[in-house]
Amino acid sequence: MEYIRKLTKDDKEQVLSICDSIWDGEDYIPAIFDEWITASNSYFVGLFEDNKLLGFGRLASHGNGNFWLEGLRKNHSLKIKGVGKKIADYLIKIAIEKECKSLKFSTYFNNVESISLNEKIGFSKIKQWSYLEIQKEDFEISLPNFRDEDFQHVEFEDFSNFIISSRFLAEMSNYLCEGWKVFDATMEYLKSLYENSTTFAIIRDNNIESMISTVIDNEKNIFITFFDYKSKLQSQKLLKKVFVHAIQLDTKAVSIIVPNNTRVDFMHTQGFESWEQSDDFLLFEYRGKDDFK
Repeated sequence: MEYIRKLTKDDKEQVLSICDSIWDGEDYIPAIFDEWITASNSYFVGLFEDNKLLGFGRLASHGNGNFWLEGLRKNHSLKIKGVGKKIADYLIKIAIEKECKSLKFSTYFNNVESISLNEKIGFSKIKQWSYLEIQKEDFEISLPNFRDEDFQHVEFEDFSNFIISSRFLAEMSNYLCEGWKVFDATMEYLKSLYENSTTFAIIRDNNIESMISTVIDNEKNIFITFFDYKSKLQSQKLLKKVFVHAIQLDTKAVSIIVPNNTRVDFMHTQGFESWEQSDDFLLFEYRGKDDFK
């Protein structure tokens, strides 16, 4: 008999077993399993047959009626169809009950199975960006040197005003990313980002000229959530500061998601690369129910 319930710490072994076969054993779920089962405003559930875990997924609240679908996985060793759809339908129903205004998820461009499933149940692609990454061994140490006094602390009002008026946010259609999660740049989110990110800013005459904000992603690496700059020299100083920060934290990589324009070309010149191609990050939004209109 099949049933869906919230996952607990006792389910970790079965979850990890499923993850072992995903992305050559490099799935991020094992690193954040403990966090997900204790998180508030989160529904981390599994589909079981008797006591056998068939698959799992998570629905998380981003506040203001915005929900995020992630971590949808199935046990590929079992030849059972419809696992992902059953879990997604269950989580969508919860979102509707919670008066969801928006439900989104992201995926890699070649994740054909996930894209096909989610388009069938009502998701539509709304954005396509580029996920770029640089490994620790490729950090560009020849970038311009900086002095610690080049970077100054910023207050929240200046931080939020700079982001809201930035080219970067406009080009990202008012979204900001933390790894594979995408957030609407509401004031509530910006407050959370300010409190939980590491930010470096270059200020002249009491005005921010260039700024970069980073968070720790699901793989425990550094992710650049926001990056806007006045000049190439200032951008390179900010990047080198982030690379030094990454080395201090002993992280393996630094990543960023950017719109597909000259920013992609610039990040390539700084050593950032796509895994396979540009335009590889896809953002989907649920358009299947009148409740979401």
